[in-house]
Amino acid sequence: MSERAQMIEWIRGEMVGPARPLADAAVIGFTGKDFIDLVPLRRGQLSWRPVPDAGTEEVLYFDRESPHRKYGAGLLHPVGATILTPVVTPPPDAAMQVTDTVGVDADLDEDPDADADAAGDGVPGGLPVDATDDFEVTSPDIRHPSTIGLSFCVRLDDAGRVVLRLPRSRRFAWQVESQPPFLLNGRYEACKRRWTNENGAAQEGPMWRRHPAMSPAAEVTVERAELVHGRVVRKPVTMPAGSPLNLVVEIFPRRMAAENVWLLTVILRNDTQPSVNFDPKEAILYQTCFEVVAEGGCLEKYPESQRPFSELDDDEESLALLYRESATWGIGHGCAAGWDAEPGLSPDMLFIDVMPAVQLPSMTPDITDESGNRIQLSMRSLAGLSDHGSGPAWDSLDNLSAEYAAWIARSRAEIQNLDANFAPVAERHMDACDICLGRINAGLALLRDQTENGARVRQAFRLANLAMLLQQIGTKQLARRPLQWSAPLQRVVPEGAHHSPWEVYSQNEESDRLGSWRAFQIAFLLMSLDGVRDGGSPDREIVDLIWFPTGGGKTEAYLAVMAFYIFHERLQMTVGGTEPQRDGVNVLMRYTLRMLTT
Repeated sequence: MSERAQMIEWIRGEMVGPARPLADAAVIGFTGKDFIDLVPLRRGQLSWRPVPDAGTEEVLYFDRESPHRKYGAGLLHPVGATILTPVVTPPPDAAMQVTDTVGVDADLDEDPDADADAAGDGVPGGLPVDATDDFEVTSPDIRHPSTIGLSFCVRLDDAGRVVLRLPRSRRFAWQVESQPPFLLNGRYEACKRRWTNENGAAQEGPMWRRHPAMSPAAEVTVERAELVHGRVVRKPVTMPAGSPLNLVVEIFPRRMAAENVWLLTVILRNDTQPSVNFDPKEAILYQTCFEVVAEGGCLEKYPESQRPFSELDDDEESLALLYRESATWGIGHGCAAGWDAEPGLSPDMLFIDVMPAVQLPSMTPDITDESGNRIQLSMRSLAGLSDHGSGPAWDSLDNLSAEYAAWIARSRAEIQNLDANFAPVAERHMDACDICLGRINAGLALLRDQTENGARVRQAFRLANLAMLLQQIGTKQLARRPLQWSAPLQRVVPEGAHHSPWEVYSQNEESDRLGSWRAFQIAFLLMSLDGVRDGGSPDREIVDLIWFPTGGGKTEAYLAVMAFYIFHERLQMTVGGTEPQRDGVNVLMRYTLRMLTT
């Protein structure tokens, strides 16, 4: 995990900033906005302290290096910046129609009497508001956004309030403890580096030094009494002295039907106007982030869908059941919504994240029986499957089917503990599992068939297992032989004695790490036997999809099916027969990278 965290940390530093130093950065001092450099051939990263005893901040000075060139995510440009894309006037209810779907219908589940609260000319504690103004969530210039926001639901008491904080730093959940937190909400000031080159000529070049853009306890508070349905609350952010930035927080409230529940869209806008006193690029907010907490209340799950459960389709019902312990707590606009909470628990705070990263739960393809023993089947044993239907290989196949049946029975017994909406969905899932179990048992029946067709299926099954075992020995056990020049043969030949996978197999010397099927792999082969060997089987109408993250063994599972099919086709060939030959192309495989993503 530490290597993965370091990689994400490095990427975030390069894309969002400030960049992580490769070595300790030299701390320099400025005279006004000038750095008098006594090292003409300066190398390495630099830093400075805006005030004595403060933490160090980044300094950029390499050729053509500037913050707006170096960092591409998390920038909040001033509204007065040059617009490079056409301006599109947002329609009414723009808060519900941004590219990041808010997830609720424009007029659904609102309090029908809420419009009566919209009377008045302004909002206490806020800037003047025109009730007819459209609430603009997206920036007119998508290449130089000036807004970033978050939509969420909150339940507030009469004395409750929503607090928006603008932190200077944050440690993300994926970071390791030994690494420092990331600096947030900064701005960069243009400066000059002055030095004398080796010829004694005075030189100068541009530099950019980072400042914390916010005061240590910067926050904006919105009281419950200030929230009026459909009326925008605008509040300025108090900036440190000398800052060119002018930031405004805008809150678009919608009262929901549930008592004291509000759907809020909170927007941070860089409202800085052009000025002759500073470079427009000095008015960009970098590493933008804000946090939202509810005091005198609590965060509520985000209303992803307001349709009754009965109106969901089968896929939506399945997802609702499988992810019933997970919830969406917010939707980001121009960013992602972030929260730190375990499944089934409520977060205390939401935050925006311009480069989201989460750790997925670890998954394993290994399955255990009721006693905790891992279910795995020997390829060597199955390659010697007997014709009389008994023996260790047959016992392992029968045990696989029995364990799957027992798991289905245990899962059905747990359905009674589910919510009434989920019970029919869970029954449907178990019915699908029963169908898979039936196909597995049908595969076992084919292997036990004592007819000529059954004998052919058994032989193809044996050869498929043998082929997969030999392939594993050849690719994972035998060392690659280096090449050398043979003077007598006058050509390049492999060095050393040749050892074939068959020699290793025949001497029973394969590694203990090789030659085992995971439960899902051999189950997939068994349930595919009938559809593969019989062109008229109803299974030909089924598309089987193996879903598992990379490294779980999907490739081996379908290679086993391919091997069985190829051998079965060859075994049907007769010498001098008039039927079509079966030794041509048997399998077409489309192996796209897109299908390999996890």
